[in-house]
Amino acid sequence: MKTIVSVFPIAKDFHLFKEIGMIPFFFQKEYDFKSYVACYEDEVELPSLNVLKGLGHLKINRVTGSETINLFIFIFRYVRKIDILVLYHLSLRKVLVLILAKCLTFGKCKVYLKMDADGRYFNKGFQGYSLYSRLKNVAYNLFDLLSVETSSLHHFFSTKTKLKVQLIPNGYFPDHSKLNYDEKSNRILTVSRPGDPVKNVEMLVKSFLKSNPSNWELSIVGQYTDSFRDFLSAELAKTPDARGKIYLLGPIYDRKELKLLYLQAKVFALTSISESFGIVLVEALSNGCFLLTSDVLAANDVTENQKFGKIFPIGDIDALSNLLSDLDLGRILLPQPATISEFAEENFHWKVIVRKIAANLNIYD
Repeated sequence: MKTIVSVFPIAKDFHLFKEIGMIPFFFQKEYDFKSYVACYEDEVELPSLNVLKGLGHLKINRVTGSETINLFIFIFRYVRKIDILVLYHLSLRKVLVLILAKCLTFGKCKVYLKMDADGRYFNKGFQGYSLYSRLKNVAYNLFDLLSVETSSLHHFFSTKTKLKVQLIPNGYFPDHSKLNYDEKSNRILTVSRPGDPVKNVEMLVKSFLKSNPSNWELSIVGQYTDSFRDFLSAELAKTPDARGKIYLLGPIYDRKELKLLYLQAKVFALTSISESFGIVLVEALSNGCFLLTSDVLAANDVTENQKFGKIFPIGDIDALSNLLSDLDLGRILLPQPATISEFAEENFHWKVIVRKIAANLNIYD
């Protein structure tokens, strides 16, 4: 039986439902691999392992204050038993881990680097013609598989650089419960970190109050800051007739409770200034939600070029307000929720994504 290990030293329990845990978990389900997540946390601090049956844990010991040295010690200890090593975020440190893994296994261990790339990668010098830039690109191409999550970045790397990069998006965790779309109502949902400047939920509130739709409500989920709470109170004081339309729900950790909110909402909104992908977008799609999203990197991919959502310029309150008004007046024809969730399952289910990874790695060679 082959073994895959996903290495992310600072992983917490919530990372297990992201690519950190989902890639090895679905390798175990689809290909009968022994699958592990490797991180600093003890197993007792990862209760989701009890839900993700078959996903194991390997501890990275904090031997020194250097993450690089700790990784080297971990690789030296375990890599001879690993067939696929999954790393995250492109850096020269990861190249050193790659070289060590290849040397210790005489090239048998395959190493996959998932870049988790955002817009900053457009300006990281991949197009440089200096000797250093060329050597970096040669080193990065040593990975057995190098991937980005969005079409825009894939196009950039394919046409503007010498890197051999594949397009492999992020996905959602399916819970296999029956989807009851009859529960959907005229509710807009956002799941974010209200008060975080990058998430820019203030923009959503301002746009909603400016359009002041008569037929829609807004639910805001996520750990919010005191400043955001004060901001919302001040904005509602200016528009008192909207007070019963906006609900600040705070963080929801129970996945079943959160899923119910997705199922009750017809529309999901994201107003982030920047996202490497935005996993919440595909989670919303999987529950039949139409998307209203800022023009983040994945926007065209997840909306199928605005077939399953509308895209507005980042930070443009008027543009989002106009979309909300069109929604309220019935000028936006929403696809059937079942059609939206089918699109999500065909393109963003983790089993589909893991099959792409396996094909690119030629796992049975």
